[in-house]
Amino acid sequence: PQAYDIIENTLDQSLDLLDKPDSALFFLRKAWAESIRAGYHQGVAKATGIIALVHYENQNLDSAINYFRRSLLYRQQHDLSKSGIAGMYTWLGNTYGDKNMFARSIANLKEALVIRQELGVPNRLADAHSDLAIAYSDFAISNIDIQESNSILSAQNQATFHFKKSLSFL
Repeated sequence: PQAYDIIENTLDQSLDLLDKPDSALFFLRKAWAESIRAGYHQGVAKATGIIALVHYENQNLDSAINYFRRSLLYRQQHDLSKSGIAGMYTWLGNTYGDKNMFARSIANLKEALVIRQELGVPNRLADAHSDLAIAYSDFAISNIDIQESNSILSAQNQATFHFKKSLSFL
């Protein structure tokens, strides 16, 4: 329908404004409201995800996590694309990693990997393994001062495994 095209156009415009968060959020809220009115579930999910991205790009990580979660839950509730669900798990995982919350980071990235494995798209599988490798590596580095050698060794082994696995898809 034409309403969906207008919403998609508004969402595209907002992506061009990530360096102007107030403007981007104005268009995103407009697209979100129009999507709700039109019953366009994909538009609601995309608008919410891009709102999260605006917050992420501006280092408002708690807000970003909030909106990534909302987008994820909405996508799951409305049975939207598995690729989009995996994307939200990836963004959540990477955002938690930026906050040094490695257990949550790794858990979300593992969820993304499972979905990526189901979908079987090689470059997305490579990305999922690479993201996990980075998360495990960051976890290992963050624990060096604690001297938990078993945790560090395990995280390093996981990082190496996922780096190698990511390269196998390239």
